[in-house]
Amino acid sequence: MKIGDKVKVVKKINRESWISDMDDCIGKFFEITILLEDEARLSCGWFFPIESLELVTDSDVVENPPHYTSGGIECIDAIRSALTPEEFRGYCKGNVLKYIWREKLKGGNEDIKKAIVYAGWIK
Repeated sequence: MKIGDKVKVVKKINRESWISDMDDCIGKFFEITILLEDEARLSCGWFFPIESLELVTDSDVVENPPHYTSGGIECIDAIRSALTPEEFRGYCKGNVLKYIWREKLKGGNEDIKKAIVYAGWIK
């Protein structure tokens, strides 16, 4: 692991330095901002033991972002359920256009990957 890597907090480690507020970070993605021998400071501000972290790929962040899941239901599934198939198709087309439109100004390759995911949902 190195500074700038994206990681996911995957498990709680029983250590004196672990406090209950850190439990809220389990399952979420962060960036390493400081790296020490056996722990890393993440973009959330907390230091976590290295053994509690897992490196993630860009596809993890693009295709299954934890901030779009609530109670085990992904936001996209709730949207798909609320819309007719034709409405959902239009929603996906709009998102493809949005991500392609802004990719040079905001998200770069990650926006291209998101556009591809939305394009895959158009049937």
